[in-house]
Amino acid sequence: MNILISGATGFVGQNLANHLKEHHNIYALGRDKIKIKNIFPSLDSNAIHYITWQELNSYNAQDFDVIINLAGETINHLFWSTKTKINILNSRVETTKTLVDWCSKAINKELHFLNASAISIYGLYDKKTRLSNTENTIIQPHDDFLSKIAFAWEEEVKKLKDCNIDYTLLRFAVILGKNGGALNKLLAPAKFGLAARLGNGQQPFAWIVIEDLIRAIDFIITKRLLGPINMVAPEITTQDEFYSELSKSLNKPYFLKIPAIIIKLFLRKMGQELLIKGQNAAPEVLITNGFLFKFNHLTELVKYIKE
Repeated sequence: MNILISGATGFVGQNLANHLKEHHNIYALGRDKIKIKNIFPSLDSNAIHYITWQELNSYNAQDFDVIINLAGETINHLFWSTKTKINILNSRVETTKTLVDWCSKAINKELHFLNASAISIYGLYDKKTRLSNTENTIIQPHDDFLSKIAFAWEEEVKKLKDCNIDYTLLRFAVILGKNGGALNKLLAPAKFGLAARLGNGQQPFAWIVIEDLIRAIDFIITKRLLGPINMVAPEITTQDEFYSELSKSLNKPYFLKIPAIIIKLFLRKMGQELLIKGQNAAPEVLITNGFLFKFNHLTELVKYIKE
């Protein structure tokens, strides 16, 4: 298959492109062709093709079987200033709009469009219900920033309905990997015995290991699974359980506590949404369709981190 990947130079994009190129023709879409070439040097027969956004309209969407949009600025800023929030929103919504408009011109309607999203669309964790959100959960309007971002992101993709083009919404949890993602930031304090319980520590920590994420995307393409799909490991732990087990495995102490009020004071909205509340979701679609996770539980995650 011919597969176009937008955001191919990012953490997920690099891993996905290198995985899929063994069996498919991969086209990496990005702003800087030199950067793309440096990341994907043409050293073997499975070379990755390069396309810039300026060149996109010289290609026909109908010549591709699968289009995967992973483009989006990181949310991991120390503070979410007004400018930062605008950049985070536009980097997702505008690139998606561009690709959707481009795809709408395709005569061939056999396209499969996969777009990144996030489990934050379900809103912040509600400790009153403690229920895991599945793909059948009705999406309600939420005031938190990350939920609004995911909602706006997905609304752009849904415009493909009018073009009769199939689409899949990849709702990511926190992605962990040895060569990128959030793992190094999470691991650093634990290595020095400085891991801390944040607030009451009971906020859910929804995660997925990059290897499972890449295998799951390949699985979705192969089976042509459509609609929203939660990209999250079956077992969601709490922030307290995660750092407790991780610290124990590293033979490091775990006794520090940071009150929620301190996090809210210094990190404001970013601290509230990313560190204090968290999200809860279950990978019902993947499991129902027979996908087998390699990393299901906290014990397997900790073992993976230590290897």
